[in-house]
Amino acid sequence: MKIHPVFPMLFLAVMVLLAGCLPTQKQLDSLKTQIIGEVFETLTASAPTATMTPGSTATPTATVEPTITSTPYPSAEVLAGNLNLREGPGTIYPSITLLLLNTELKVLGQFANCSWWKVRTADGVEGWVKGGSGFIRYGGACENVAHGSFRPPTGSFLFDRRTTVGPGVLTVQNGGKQDAVVVMTDQGGAPFIALYIREGENFTLTRIPDGSYLFYFVLGAEWDGDDLAFLYPQSYRRLDDLLVFTTTAGSATNWSISLQATAGGVGKSSEITEREFPKLK
Repeated sequence: MKIHPVFPMLFLAVMVLLAGCLPTQKQLDSLKTQIIGEVFETLTASAPTATMTPGSTATPTATVEPTITSTPYPSAEVLAGNLNLREGPGTIYPSITLLLLNTELKVLGQFANCSWWKVRTADGVEGWVKGGSGFIRYGGACENVAHGSFRPPTGSFLFDRRTTVGPGVLTVQNGGKQDAVVVMTDQGGAPFIALYIREGENFTLTRIPDGSYLFYFVLGAEWDGDDLAFLYPQSYRRLDDLLVFTTTAGSATNWSISLQATAGGVGKSSEITEREFPKLK
């Protein structure tokens, strides 16, 4: 900001005084002091005053966004030519395709101590291959690989502990949209039969001995064959009444059960907790 109107006016005042009379040296010195004082006051009044605003003493810290990194699946390599990639861990499962020698696979899981490996091909096809040194090469440790899930065929026995047989027949209908595991126990709760039934399918169990049994079932998805459990169970249930099988001359009991509510059905089931469901392992 320039301040220039002051000095010309002061200079004019000095000239007027000098023109009127000749002052003494003392008067000149006093006048000089007065002029300097007036100039200083004028400059001080005209100069802008800076206002000090206290600054923030806090130091800003950078916000670090978390980085999400997916755990890469370990790799394996096919050692056998024309190796079957199957729908499940066993030769009973149909083959999806044949894998060529040296094909690289991503390991997704394992079953029965790495007797079978769940894998994914480079083009995204998932299935199971036989384990063992003659089939695939995997550099990691088996115990570090999670259990792989699969769907057993309808009628697959998870166990069958019958010590006697009889003429009884039981047909189980699973008309829902989830797979099921059916369990029969004696009246004391000890399971002796457990079997798998896929969604939309039925199975007929024969050779049931006479007796009274409790009937349980669980619906779910992603079966873990090592732990004998669904990774995602949806509903645990038990029939309210006992299933009684008796044999008389020329006749035997034949039961038919639907796992979903049906019109005209007479039996009922109740939802139970996982703790109340029979232990399968």
